[in-house]
Amino acid sequence: MTLPNEVLLALRPTHSPPVRQLIEQAGVDVSGWAVDKNGEEIPNPNTNTYKNSQWTFGGSGEPIVVCVWWKDLAVKGDHLSHDGSSKGYSKDLGNALAAPDRTSSEAQRLRGKIVKAHAFDRAVYEASSKELPLRMVVLDGETPDEEDSAQVSARASKRLLDDADWYAHTYDPFSGNYELVRGIPPVHAPPPDPFGGAEDPAEDPAFQQFLADAPLSETEKDALIKARVGQGWFRDVLVKRWRGCAVTNCTDSALLIASHILPWRLCTTRVERLGVSNGLLLAPHIDKAFDIGLISFDDAFRILISEKMRKGDEIALNIHPGMTLKSREHSDIRPFLKRHREEIFQAPARVLTTR
Repeated sequence: MTLPNEVLLALRPTHSPPVRQLIEQAGVDVSGWAVDKNGEEIPNPNTNTYKNSQWTFGGSGEPIVVCVWWKDLAVKGDHLSHDGSSKGYSKDLGNALAAPDRTSSEAQRLRGKIVKAHAFDRAVYEASSKELPLRMVVLDGETPDEEDSAQVSARASKRLLDDADWYAHTYDPFSGNYELVRGIPPVHAPPPDPFGGAEDPAEDPAFQQFLADAPLSETEKDALIKARVGQGWFRDVLVKRWRGCAVTNCTDSALLIASHILPWRLCTTRVERLGVSNGLLLAPHIDKAFDIGLISFDDAFRILISEKMRKGDEIALNIHPGMTLKSREHSDIRPFLKRHREEIFQAPARVLTTR
């Protein structure tokens, strides 16, 4: 019987076959590698830079293949494991992207990594929810320190396709934490999808790649996401929960906007992107002021008005210190309101006196 430590050593790559060759060996259709992301033909598909740089392949009826660094594999008892957190990594990348001195090339590199991290999360989610095996491409090479992730991309100099199946033993849709185990199928049924298969733009690779590449500001990208998310399942559950604007007396849902408390671009799991606890149904002027951080709400659901909001605009828009979120029952929104105050709200708040 081969010991786990011996298996781990045997999985350290010593050669560098083309990524395309390994993906094809895993059973994934690689015909699309013959053209680049702009539709131009590539004489040698093995040199498709865009495809070679992805972290996941297949899925949706094809075998699921994930790329993992050898250094991130670990022996646990009698088996090999790979543990991670898609939320933690994506959040770190998002924080790096938000740095004020970020150059355009650094921002594009970070957005690309965020897209790939979301795709990795989708792959693990699919394997967990459908009880499917994963194939693993093990990589060895140079990986940048976390603080250098905006300036440097990882470089895999050696790689191999593990001949064993891996399985998602755990996947938490709230935290993004997961554990992949080599060769041992899970013995428990996966938890049901709390969102009933609702469409999530983060699960559309084409849309995600468009957002990463498009020469648009973060505000413009947020507007595109809001327009898409705000027409489906997320909007429906907010309409049902709030039964009108969460702040004003407007009850015509056709006039209201489904708004994320923590912006979609900062969300890293399906729970954050689709969960009703991260949403408010708002009149357009309240939504805009909330989106750009001119207003927020405290833990008692009372409005906070930024000092950066002009007094005349407050009066014109009828935004005033007496405003609150209508329902006090939805305590599950407090963690998201806290993050909104910390990451979006343009503090400090004006000292408020009711009129």
